[in-house]
Amino acid sequence: ATARRPSALEPVDPLLPAPEPVHDPEGAAEQQVPEVDKELAKLAEKTEISAERVIREISEIAFQKLNKNELKKLSANKLKALEHLGKHFKLFTDVQEITGKDGGPQVIVTLPANGTEKAK
Repeated sequence: ATARRPSALEPVDPLLPAPEPVHDPEGAAEQQVPEVDKELAKLAEKTEISAERVIREISEIAFQKLNKNELKKLSANKLKALEHLGKHFKLFTDVQEITGKDGGPQVIVTLPANGTEKAK
């Protein structure tokens, strides 16, 4: 028989008491979010990182005409860093259309697998 792994909510040792749930009557965690956002904005301003700068850098790399030596010098780390910054600024989010014709609901037709079942 295999041993069952405890979930993250269970104490590892059954003899230990379960941790007390966190009680936040005044919503302190929610109040900290604007403060965190302000600090992130200050840091972004201090480092001069913005979505526009990321797009500018990616564009410069994308539209350069590089010879082989210059291409080798182009760091994969820089490209990866730009990719991460682009994701941070939500520059690469995919939008998927999930509505049907003329904005209505999508129609899903289930066909029988072997011809003996009825379509739903």
